[in-house]
Amino acid sequence: MRIIAVDDERIALEGLISAIKKVVPEEIRGFRSSEEALQYVKNNPVDVAFLDIEMREMNGVTLAKHLKAICHSINIIFTTGYGEYRECAFALHASGYVTKPVTPEKISLK
Repeated sequence: MRIIAVDDERIALEGLISAIKKVVPEEIRGFRSSEEALQYVKNNPVDVAFLDIEMREMNGVTLAKHLKAICHSINIIFTTGYGEYRECAFALHASGYVTKPVTPEKISLK
């Protein structure tokens, strides 16, 4: 399984990767830039993307749309501290919505 995690905050990204690794012991590529993640997926197939929603350069919803256009079968799981994006996330057929702080327990329920 190929997994990416995207969050523009370093500490949040490190915590997200750590939580994912405790549930799914796979290699995870972390990105602090939506654009870098997008470029990576253009050249590397990815099964699951954990995306923060509130990011500076490109928000997670927009990134999810771009990722789905490249890789239709990618599973998107949004990670956010905000509840108001649920409706938008599921309109994109997101596989999950995890509120921060992300923990292994929250991920294992997805």
